[in-house]
Amino acid sequence: MAPLRILLVTSLLLLGGCASAIISGGAHGGYGAEEGRSRTEVSHDAAISARVDARLVNDRRLGGSDIRVTTRRGVVTLAGTVASRALAQRAVKLAAGVAGVRRVVSHLRVR
Repeated sequence: MAPLRILLVTSLLLLGGCASAIISGGAHGGYGAEEGRSRTEVSHDAAISARVDARLVNDRRLGGSDIRVTTRRGVVTLAGTVASRALAQRAVKLAAGVAGVRRVVSHLRVR
């Protein structure tokens, strides 16, 4: 039983090290390095995306819309489908009103 326990502990330690390297992007020079963004920039962009997404999801008129939000260096991109051109414009306006958003790019389609 002791050899099995040693194998289990050793495996967990080794995998734990791999997991941290993968999460931090160690194999690629750091998180966001392939995009030329620092961890701070990636974190800010993720926070902006979350705030925009929350604003869109909580809007009564946009309910049922399928909108995906991505952010890179403060530029928010909206993609997906909405029921009308007016709702696409509303989504852009709501996103533009979120703190930290520099610009909004719309790839929204009307279904």
